[in-house]
Amino acid sequence: MERTALKESTTKETLKDAPAAAAATPPVPHPQHDDVAHLRIGEQEYELPMLTGSEGERAIDISKLRTMTGCITLDEGYVNTGTTTSAVTYLDGEEGILRYRGYPVEELAEHSDFVETSYLLIYGELPNPEQLHNFRQGL
Repeated sequence: MERTALKESTTKETLKDAPAAAAATPPVPHPQHDDVAHLRIGEQEYELPMLTGSEGERAIDISKLRTMTGCITLDEGYVNTGTTTSAVTYLDGEEGILRYRGYPVEELAEHSDFVETSYLLIYGELPNPEQLHNFRQGL
């Protein structure tokens, strides 16, 4: 299917043929717990859960660090801090990546309208033509 400018009804049939959207892996609802990191403070060693996010990025879960150790972390400018887990949005500012439910936001802006993107954000997938019609009627 050839790419065209924004149409009234894009639906998932149009976006599935867009290369960037096809290459995007929809995010998993929750990060996968798959390992532990070891932190040593003095003679005490702590185990912190490791997570793998929807894009394969690895993280150390420090949410209980202060409770466990009495220590906090310092990350000036929050350049190495994930603030939350999300099944809706993936953001990598350094690489210029923003995805909603696995779809590059540029593709959504080019091929989908506000109502269609709203459906995607609410229900986790792009609507088929009937779903889009019913959703529009319900607004």
